[in-house]
Amino acid sequence: EDHIAITGIMGIGREKSYSLCGDLGSPFMIEEWGYPDIGVVICDCPSAGHDVVMLDYRNCGKDGEPEVIHVDQEDNYEITFLAPDFETFIRGLVSDEEYDTSEEDKEEDLRKVAVGQFSPLLAKLCSHVSEVDQLEHKIRKVCTRIVEEKGHFSFHADELSTLMYDVQFWLYTSSYPNTSRQQYLDVYEEMIAFGGEFGQGGYAPGWISDWLDGRIREGLIVQENGVLSFTDQAGSEVIARLEAEAAK
Repeated sequence: EDHIAITGIMGIGREKSYSLCGDLGSPFMIEEWGYPDIGVVICDCPSAGHDVVMLDYRNCGKDGEPEVIHVDQEDNYEITFLAPDFETFIRGLVSDEEYDTSEEDKEEDLRKVAVGQFSPLLAKLCSHVSEVDQLEHKIRKVCTRIVEEKGHFSFHADELSTLMYDVQFWLYTSSYPNTSRQQYLDVYEEMIAFGGEFGQGGYAPGWISDWLDGRIREGLIVQENGVLSFTDQAGSEVIARLEAEAAK
């Protein structure tokens, strides 16, 4: 309520991944994560992309001195004013030990994945499945492991996150077998990403399209007349992996 946290300040340059114009720098956050194109992303935050600090050039123009703002993807990219200029922002930083809420945040996310209500779409998809016993429980078990390992509820490129990408696709296409690539990308956020109580409050659309295209290249997802589906073997493997990971 009274502060934001940063994990780093992006360096000037283009070569290193986390430099301002690097492959994970400001243009990436604006183009791939959907942050407003009003300035420059200068700091990343502990949420792994779900909020950032930006220089805001809307009032000063390209030649003026920008304000510093916080942008929260999980709250529909809400903008909060932080400082009138970069120097004031830097001078206002304090050690994160003064505001360490990581344990409380982790406990809240563990509660969320344990008992939080599924989104209407996710609940509906789970109710249509007969191949997996106690499916909801197993999804919660895997997501609990994700929170325990990361300290927060978010999917990235790790093994368990990839499993959850696969599970969501398998669930959706099992109920809606005529799904196209764009239809799936459009509906993805309604399952877990913005899934209400059992949800993450945000995601990077580029990561989902990259995952989907990767599965197509691997031959695990096939495309026929614009319709996507797992191969029978790939679908069986998703179920087996979910069962195995939930049992750990």
